[in-house]
Amino acid sequence: MEKQVVVSYSTKKRLSNKDLNMITEINEILNESSGFIKVGISITNINSIALYEKGCAGFEDRIENLLRLAESSIPTGVNIKPILPFISLDEYLRIVEHTIKYCDRFMLGDLYIDESTSFGKSVLSEYPGFITTKSIDWLNKDLKVKVYSEGEKKHKIQKSILSKGGKFFESDLSLINDIIKYGN
Repeated sequence: MEKQVVVSYSTKKRLSNKDLNMITEINEILNESSGFIKVGISITNINSIALYEKGCAGFEDRIENLLRLAESSIPTGVNIKPILPFISLDEYLRIVEHTIKYCDRFMLGDLYIDESTSFGKSVLSEYPGFITTKSIDWLNKDLKVKVYSEGEKKHKIQKSILSKGGKFFESDLSLINDIIKYGN
């Protein structure tokens, strides 16, 4: 039995025609053995991309990526990961609203905190009620990290996705398995 090869690629860049052609070509090659490439478009905010993600594509370019990937029948997912403490629920709901027409699969995730950075230290001090410790099994069974997790905000984003006919996942593997089971 031949193995199914799946490639998962995540980006915040504006995909050029060359990028899209390469992704499409890889997908066609993988399709020959029942595999595929899945492209995740990361969108953690709308209004502050230039501030928090310097040098990355803006929101409209990421929406354009989803449109072009959909037109090319490339399996996609929207990565709303991490859910950030200083981004409003309304902004996340607008991300869902703008992207659901091109992609109905969303990966949601918490913010892993690097305690050695000023950003990590500020999250720890400003949002202590939302900090938990989590084991990272896929990386190292003994590794425990601090995580910012705002359950109510995440739950409302999940409800919004479901109400629009979408699906949400906590891992890339779960999202990929959904594509394998139900198709693009």
